[in-house]
Amino acid sequence: LGRLTETDRAELLERHIYTIIDFRSLDEASSLPDTVWQGCTYQRNGAGSEKLSGWAPLLRQLHTGDSLLKSFYGDLDSLGPRYRPLFQKLMSQGRRDALVYHCSSGKDRTGIATVLILHTLGVSDDLIMQDYLASNYYRQRENERAIKVLTANGIEKSVAEDLVVVKPEYLQTTYDAIRSRYGSLDLFMQQVMGIGPNEVKLLREKYTK
Repeated sequence: LGRLTETDRAELLERHIYTIIDFRSLDEASSLPDTVWQGCTYQRNGAGSEKLSGWAPLLRQLHTGDSLLKSFYGDLDSLGPRYRPLFQKLMSQGRRDALVYHCSSGKDRTGIATVLILHTLGVSDDLIMQDYLASNYYRQRENERAIKVLTANGIEKSVAEDLVVVKPEYLQTTYDAIRSRYGSLDLFMQQVMGIGPNEVKLLREKYTK
């Protein structure tokens, strides 16, 4: 959203998109600020994202990136502050209004947000996983470019590949952590996100047919 043209902004307005929710850290957001169009509000919910900057010194020492990704996906303490405002906005915005949410790559922080939304709307676990893994297809060229940049900076190719793709075991780490602490994803949504049975009913009425 940092490189929008006038045509892009007009398209977003036509789609009734009036809210941007940014999951990036302050440093990430400052390096490429989002373009805010007329009538649009911007909200940065970067809880937990600041921890990513601490990865840089570690990457050249690793032979796999799986442990770092799993530690990020298993960090439950950041999920409430990061995603609760997203669900509050989904609850409160008008039925004809829409929003856009994003991070830097659109696969991890954004991926978890999408998983939580789809689960709340009643989508099956199998379809949710397929949707999550689709990032590998749609980001293939971007992933290839990112791997070249990372390896050129002294990071092993296997580590670079782990960092830029999504894997079932990454998302499973989030599921396992939630079920271990809360018992189920539904209880997590109710206790942490404030999305209980009444809220689920409202969201499904608003966002499904």
